[in-house]
Amino acid sequence: MNDIVIEFSGQIVASPYKTKFFKVDSLYSEDSGKQDTRPEIINGKQWLELDESERSDYILDNVIAALRDSVDGDYSIIDIEEREN
Repeated sequence: MNDIVIEFSGQIVASPYKTKFFKVDSLYSEDSGKQDTRPEIINGKQWLELDESERSDYILDNVIAALRDSVDGDYSIIDIEEREN
């Protein structure tokens, strides 16, 4: 079966209360014996309160949900094509 390739470019203004981020990096290494007690999922308000180094430990949970719940935005391109495997 072939793949569907979606190319897009644009920007949105996301609502801090509706945007979710999930943790992808632990504060401590597994060898340290310490546990990272930070939440696995946070909202945009909590993400904005983190310092720059901690923000990189979280990534956007769902770009489609962020787009759907955005307060403003625009896109310049959305192209869909079929690609052979």
